[in-house]
Amino acid sequence: MEWDSQAVEEFIKMPLSGSAKAMAKVFAEKKARKNKSEKVTLKEIEETKKVYFASVPEEVRRREWEKRVKEGETDLMERMEKEAREILEKEIDLFDIDLCHAQYFRCGSQVAEVRKLREKIRAKLQELKVTEMVADMLDDDQRILPHDRITFSISACPNSCTGIETKEFGIYGTSVPVVTDIECSECYACVERCPDNAVLLIKGRPQIDYEKCKLCEACVRVCPTGTLASERTGYRLMVGGGFGRHFKLGYEIFNVATEEELFKAIQACIEHIRENARGEESITSIITRTGVAPIFEKIYGN
Repeated sequence: MEWDSQAVEEFIKMPLSGSAKAMAKVFAEKKARKNKSEKVTLKEIEETKKVYFASVPEEVRRREWEKRVKEGETDLMERMEKEAREILEKEIDLFDIDLCHAQYFRCGSQVAEVRKLREKIRAKLQELKVTEMVADMLDDDQRILPHDRITFSISACPNSCTGIETKEFGIYGTSVPVVTDIECSECYACVERCPDNAVLLIKGRPQIDYEKCKLCEACVRVCPTGTLASERTGYRLMVGGGFGRHFKLGYEIFNVATEEELFKAIQACIEHIRENARGEESITSIITRTGVAPIFEKIYGN
């Protein structure tokens, strides 16, 4: 959204920093949308100040900054102006995308490439204007805070190191193992490696119990002959989970989704949340109240 020059200068002067300043930017743009304005003006900045300085007045915060300058932080104002201009220039997201440790190195259990997926999901969420959706779900006279962000959690494999089952949106890589026609060496590596006891060796051939199988690909990786192979890889998507006081496992939308199916499902979920939000109701509460049937209808049609 555009900002007029007066609004920019007044925003820079606001004695806020870090995440508070970033959230104030999102709030001002929310006010502009509510006011049906194509740009942020001084009116929206004044409305933002009323909310963000309700508990600690602006003048009190300003005097604190002036005190810090007198005590030796001579470059404070320069640093705060630089930070404010950087905030104005970049996209502020009201969503987090958490990755497992496979973002740092090639994990031995890795099925999905998490870093590339994160960037694609970020682009999709920005396209769907998720930040605007989250901001508009909050009360008009309530500060937007960092913890108001929604969470997308991505793990490279079913070990789910980021705990996708208890997040608002959770994704991990999956792989479906199959038994090929290649002769088995009866080394028992697959049986010993499977952490879920889903593989047995019967009459010289591996047998997979798909009710136990977590689609982690561990058996395929240790098979020396190619008797076990991956039929297809994809993503498990869960939505509506929660942790903490109101712990809740999410609902499974897909188990082995293609990338196209995954993004179609994410869009369906966002559209459903936007259509069914009630005030400050959390995404987990919305999904719990409505169920996931309407999401499947959006994915597959009526």
